[in-house]
Amino acid sequence: MALVAARGGITSEERYPYAGFQGKCDVDKLLFDHQASVKGFKAVPPNNEGQLAMAVAMQPVTVYIDASGFEFQFYSGGIYRGPCSANVNHAVTIVGYCEGPGERNKYWIAKNSWSNDWGEQGYVYLAKDVPLSTGTCGLATSPFYPTA
Repeated sequence: MALVAARGGITSEERYPYAGFQGKCDVDKLLFDHQASVKGFKAVPPNNEGQLAMAVAMQPVTVYIDASGFEFQFYSGGIYRGPCSANVNHAVTIVGYCEGPGERNKYWIAKNSWSNDWGEQGYVYLAKDVPLSTGTCGLATSPFYPTA
């Protein structure tokens, strides 16, 4: 992320779409023709879903999660509660949250980069306010947001 800030921004998904396989990132293509300007990043206090909720109320927040499980990779809807760990390996952007009635109806609304055919039109609902301080799939371990 420091490289994105150092280069002043990042291109759009349209110009550098998700390819669906593990390969080498074309950094020059990713950081050329900026569609979003970034000057730096601000960290949200880790392992604190209350602080994360306050940050998400102001702007989208990037979080790292464990996306290695079959259940996550083939998620198609509902509130995702795992299985997963806090060994993070993938980034998603939390754009909001819902606090419906009852403890089991609270969730984060996260945009994934795996196309609109994945999950709920490209989104996943991750369980919110879980007993683990790291959050569902480690989402609270190192959240941050860009500064302009």
